[in-house]
Parts: sequence; structure tokens; C-alpha cells
Amino acid sequence: MAELLDDILPCGPVVDAAAATRTLERLTSGAEAGGWTETLNRARPVLAPVFGAAPYLAALSTRDPERLRRVLTSRPEARLDALLAAVGPLAMAETAEAERGLRQLKAELHLLTALADLGGAWDLDAVTGALSRFADAAVACAISVAAREARATGRLGDGDALNDGAAGPVPGLFSIAMGKHGAFELNYSSDI
Repeated sequence: MAELLDDILPCGPVVDAAAATRTLERLTSGAEAGGWTETLNRARPVLAPVFGAAPYLAALSTRDPERLRRVLTSRPEARLDALLAAVGPLAMAETAEAERGLRQLKAELHLLTALADLGGAWDLDAVTGALSRFADAAVACAISVAAREARATGRLGDGDALNDGAAGPVPGLFSIAMGKHGAFELNYSSDI
């Protein structure tokens, strides 16, 4: 499969041309600095309708232009797999680092998923599946971080076993995905 940019199409008209132009102009300096101006120029017709209608996606892109480059130049399924794999090591990070890392990964997941969705590269099952798989990984990570913090602060006794295996970080403590999450149907505004 090709990179995402090769598989996506413009999602519609540019609703707010001024907003799209501002965002693309801001991205130009990042693309020049990173050596991916040609990629950004190829992506302009696809990005303009998105940035003209979705301030959140525009902000995700301008806050970290390299994030946009990674998304555009990767195979979408491979990028999703990389994001999911990056969650695992955060389970061993300090709380603040894990929170920051999960926020950054979620931002990239949202950008990837939205562009693949709006551009027609992913169908509904792929979109909701990506959001649900990331939620699963993030919850598992958060439980591990919380268990280690509880042990460190004395809220979880020394006799309580911490585990990195299939039983989870604290045997007997678990999370059950129900509703949209349990059915792998999370959408962009779903909370868990």
C-alpha cells in the first residue's frame, strides 16, 4: 500500500479559504525547514478543505508540522501500528511523561484517522477500529502507570503484586470496555 498522501482525495469544497490559506502558510516554514516542501505542495488540494473546516486538525498540524509529514508520508496502517507500539513503553514512564506522551500520540492518531477518513482511504470500520484500538492501548497504559504510582505513594501495599504479564499490572484490577468502545465503534467525540 502507498503512503497516505497517495490514497486520499479532497473531501469537499474549501469552506473557509482564509483559514486554509493561513494554516498552509504557517506550515510552509516547517516544511521548508524539514525538507518536505514538495510533499506539502502535493498535499495542498487535500489539506485545504480540511483546514478550512476543521480548526482542531489545523492546530494539530501547525503545532507540530513534523507530525503532519509523518502522517502524510506513511502507510496509514503502518503509522497506526507505530502509534500503538509507542504506547507500550509509556506504561513504564513517570506519570507526567506518560500523560504527555499519550496526549502527543492521541493527537497524531486523530490527525491520521481524520485525514484517512475524510480523504476516503479508510472506511467506517477502519476509523472506529483505529480509535478503539488506541483507546484500549491508552487505558492499559494508564492502569499500569496508576498502579506504579499507587505503589510508590503507599496506596498499594508492598504485598500487592505488580505484574507486567497478561494478568495486568495488578491482578484482579481490570477495565471492561462496554458500549461503543466494547463494540469497537468509538468515534471522534466518544469518551470512555
